Amino acid sequence: MLTVALLGGPLTGKRTLARQLREALDARGIAGVVIADATALMAAAHNELRFNDRGLWPEALAAQRRIGLTLLMGLDLPWEPGGRFSDSPAVREATDTLLRRELQGAGIGFQTVYGHGARRLQAALRAVGAALGRELLPDDPLLRDGSGRWACEACSDPDCEHRLFSALLARRGGG
Repeated sequence: MLTVALLGGPLTGKRTLARQLREALDARGIAGVVIADATALMAAAHNELRFNDRGLWPEALAAQRRIGLTLLMGLDLPWEPGGRFSDSPAVREATDTLLRRELQGAGIGFQTVYGHGARRLQAALRAVGAALGRELLPDDPLLRDGSGRWACEACSDPDCEHRLFSALLARRGGG
């Protein structure tokens, strides 16, 4: 059995991706995958943001270590105010920062999932397939940019993302 945790701040598409991922796995006849769009890590982040209390992190991180695959929602989806959420884009970014800090500090591997609509689902399916040791999207043309080259927003490789953001920060600091 594989447990997949979807983490991210408000309005980053966790619930939508959870539903789409479940439907896609069911359509492929893949059983034994549990998808969680809320974990103890989300409660710990909320607790720190709202109450400046870090007390939930140790147990939440211990629980997260038992999860087979952690997917962090990218911040590329547009912010849509209103509805039942009262948080702001700043809360979404702060949640992302806390989650990254804690996951990296605890040495818990994760993949960031980017893309809109089908691209986000496909990036998640690629990660789930890798965790299961099987290809779920063989040579999927929608994960390419039309030229046959790999499209970075569909990559979800944390090492690649780290190199990209490190280079951007270095340029920003040097300019």
